[in-house]
Amino acid sequence: MDFDLNTNFRGVFDRILEVATTGKLRPGEMVRKVFVFSDMGFDQASSNQWETDYEAITRKFGESGYGAAVLQIVFWNLRDSMLTPVATKQARVALVSGFSKNLMKMFREDEGDLSPLAVI
Repeated sequence: MDFDLNTNFRGVFDRILEVATTGKLRPGEMVRKVFVFSDMGFDQASSNQWETDYEAITRKFGESGYGAAVLQIVFWNLRDSMLTPVATKQARVALVSGFSKNLMKMFREDEGDLSPLAVI
């Protein structure tokens, strides 16, 4: 079945910025890490085909005065799709694909630390 649904995670970051600017949060009060779990495709909503979604998020944070507070983002693709929302070597971003009980256990028990050092 094709539901033609996708994950619009840019909207999440727009909302985070809206809350931060409305509440006049300091960069140190910002969310530090966001996990994006999806079993659907990621939006390709950028009006600039050369700007990745992460670059757009980083740009928006900078324009709003929160450039130093750009979040660490873990994109966890729970299916076999090859689409990724960022380049594989993007700083402050982790890409996880597939699903296993062991990965979920590590995520739950290690406060979401899926860094290479934590995994090995």
